[in-house]
Amino acid sequence: MLLREWSSKLDNIFQQLRKSLEQSIGKRKAVFLFTGDNGSTFLLDVVKDTDVKIVFIDTGYHFEETMDYIKSFEGKIWIIKNNDVLIDHTVDMDKCCNQRKAETLKEYLDNVKAEYLMVPFRDEERASGIESSYIKGIDNIKILRPLAKLTARDIWLKVKEYKLPFSMIYKKGYRFVDCRCCMTRHGRKKHVEDNKSKGFDRETEETLKALGYM
Repeated sequence: MLLREWSSKLDNIFQQLRKSLEQSIGKRKAVFLFTGDNGSTFLLDVVKDTDVKIVFIDTGYHFEETMDYIKSFEGKIWIIKNNDVLIDHTVDMDKCCNQRKAETLKEYLDNVKAEYLMVPFRDEERASGIESSYIKGIDNIKILRPLAKLTARDIWLKVKEYKLPFSMIYKKGYRFVDCRCCMTRHGRKKHVEDNKSKGFDRETEETLKALGYM
């Protein structure tokens, strides 16, 4: 498919996405989980003129590039943190994620009486375990996954076209955005260890180069 045709097809998809979100959320209380990845960047542009609450979870383990990126929005994103964490990643990675991410997010959702939670994850990111590290055990709320079926390249094309900002962590070769203790350039450590035969995927680096970012 030619780039122009591909871009036109994506425009239709994103227009439908905006309408779908408006219809799904309406006047209901909704929260958007901003993680600092490029999907978050795109969805932030989608919800910027709505009443959706935008929240980022500071786990204490994020890359400096991620935190700098979050701070660049100058208060547009509400930062939450669990100050009573009793375990860290060196003891148990899953329990660390649960205390620092899922429990923190669930408490926030309960406090604001949210009816919907919108997440930026694509199916590939769900498969890597990133999504579950945030929402495991959160089952009393409607989860919206508007970007699920899109590819990384789809998102990057729109980030460039709309001249949206993005975290500099991608320029270091990381395909996903997560805590520095959980990530390798291949993906989440637990996922990579379970798939040692899988070679290094250079999709992000090649995409960034093709779009003129590197």
